[in-house]
Amino acid sequence: MNERLQGLRSIVIPLVDPTADEVFPLWRAPMACDLIAIYVITRTAFTANSTDFLVMTFQDGGQVPKYAATPTIAARGAASTAWVADSVYQVSNSTFTSSAPWPLDSGDVVKEDWNETGTVALIHSVQFDWVPGQRGAT
Repeated sequence: MNERLQGLRSIVIPLVDPTADEVFPLWRAPMACDLIAIYVITRTAFTANSTDFLVMTFQDGGQVPKYAATPTIAARGAASTAWVADSVYQVSNSTFTSSAPWPLDSGDVVKEDWNETGTVALIHSVQFDWVPGQRGAT
C-alpha cells in the first residue's frame, strides 16, 4: 500500500440543485491534512450546450470560507461538458492530481463555486478523500 494513503478517509456531501450561482462551503478540515481526491457523483443527467452549462470549481477557502478570493483546487464543466446520471467524475487539474495532493491547514474550508449559465438542473454529491497530515506529493 502507498504509505501516503495510510489513514485514507472520505466524506460525502449530498447537494440539491441550486437555482442560481452560489458558493457552498462544503467541508472544514478537522486537522492539517492532504486532500487526495475530489469526486462529483451525479444523481441526474444534464446535457450542456452553448447557452446552458455549468462550471463547478472547488476552492481552498482557508479560514474565510464563503466569498473571499481563494485558490482553485480543481474544476469541471464547460459548454461541452456532459453530466451523465448516476456517474462518478474525478475532478482534477494540472496541479491537483492523485499523485499531487492539496495541503489543507486545520480549519481550512473547501468550497464549491457553482457557476451556471442559462438553465442548469443537476442533483449531485461531492466526495472528498483525504489523509491526516501534510505528506506532499509522491
